[in-house]
Amino acid sequence: MKCIKTFALIILMISYGNINGQILKKFKDKVQEKIEQKTDQKVDEAAQKTVDTPEEILKKKNNNSDNKTNASNNKQINNSVTQSKKPDIDYGSFDFIPGDSILFEDEFINERINEIPSLWVPQGGKLEIVKTEDKTVMGFLGENTYAYPRMKKYNYLPKRFTIEFDFMSKHNSGKTTQQAFSDGNGTGEAKVYFYTDEKDRNRDVLKDFDNVLSILTEGKMEFKSFSATFKKGGNDGYELPEELCDKWIHISIAVTETNMKVYMNSKRILNVPVEGKASSLTLGATGTDYEMGFKTFIRNVRIAGGLKDPYKQGTSEIKKSFIARGIKFDYNQATIKPESMGELNNVVAMLKDHPETKYEIGGHTDSDGDDSYNLKLSQQRADAVKNKLVEMGIDASRLTTKGYGKIKPIATNTTPDGKANNRRVEFVLTK
Repeated sequence: MKCIKTFALIILMISYGNINGQILKKFKDKVQEKIEQKTDQKVDEAAQKTVDTPEEILKKKNNNSDNKTNASNNKQINNSVTQSKKPDIDYGSFDFIPGDSILFEDEFINERINEIPSLWVPQGGKLEIVKTEDKTVMGFLGENTYAYPRMKKYNYLPKRFTIEFDFMSKHNSGKTTQQAFSDGNGTGEAKVYFYTDEKDRNRDVLKDFDNVLSILTEGKMEFKSFSATFKKGGNDGYELPEELCDKWIHISIAVTETNMKVYMNSKRILNVPVEGKASSLTLGATGTDYEMGFKTFIRNVRIAGGLKDPYKQGTSEIKKSFIARGIKFDYNQATIKPESMGELNNVVAMLKDHPETKYEIGGHTDSDGDDSYNLKLSQQRADAVKNKLVEMGIDASRLTTKGYGKIKPIATNTTPDGKANNRRVEFVLTK
């Protein structure tokens, strides 16, 4: 009898063990299945990122930032300054005016740190979003780093176009730009390459645009056989201009059928004749981990078409309405950027030539943010422009202002370039 009970107990224990084993196996299988699902999801997301269109990228960025933006809108707009900055650099004689139609714009807002910029396609090296001076910018962190804008098509440049961006280089050892230059380490460099499409550099079509535009933080520029240098800070040639050292440098490039002008901050450095046709472009910059080398950062990129004939820009005809595309503001504020002076100088010249005219200055935003926020911001921006024009000698009684917010778009609000075109200051003749 004892043998029978013992045998039954053994059978029961084996059965119990088998059941636990089966349960444990199912549990392990379930865990493995979840891991695989999660892994597949990550892979899908990574793959999707490489094929997202600019519209899809914009939608994701907006969805990620909506709550954050709405929560901070009131604080940001209440702290806005409704006047122009008092710049360290004199832009009083600046004559650069950007193209009328924005083809591409990227301020790198709402980008993720250590990720590839969502609106750019790297061609080599190491390109990532980094944070510097509490702002997200595009970092050229490795050797031979180049990238081109993610566009629907790659023959997007018209015969006349403008390019703008800010860049700054930092020495890896922590030296200042002046120290590195004096020690023979050189300076940082940004480059602009021109293409006939995204991959082709047909020399017969490009002609002069087969050359690279080289811009050094020491103030030197080269294109074709032309070379020019920003005025040095000292007489010995080893003291760099203070406004170029360890600061953001604004680059403006204006191209027509016959010439290219390149500005560094407020000064025109190059004015060269050109032949040929460029259809797209790529940005490159110095980047290395070598201790005695530099890393370079770029922000506020804008490419625009429809540049006015340079011989007609100075003419002052009465216009019923016009968009002052060159007037730009800090993000989510009504602070006029210093490089807006080229456009402001042009507006002042027209108003002084025709003292009988009166204009409404209309502020317009894109569709981001709520209606009341956009109305208030657009009004503050219109007021800031009026204040600046009055400061420059225009009678205040000739100017009225109105903020329209997002209610008068001139382009779609579903693409980055469409939104950029909707953010504008527009002058409308009232008398």
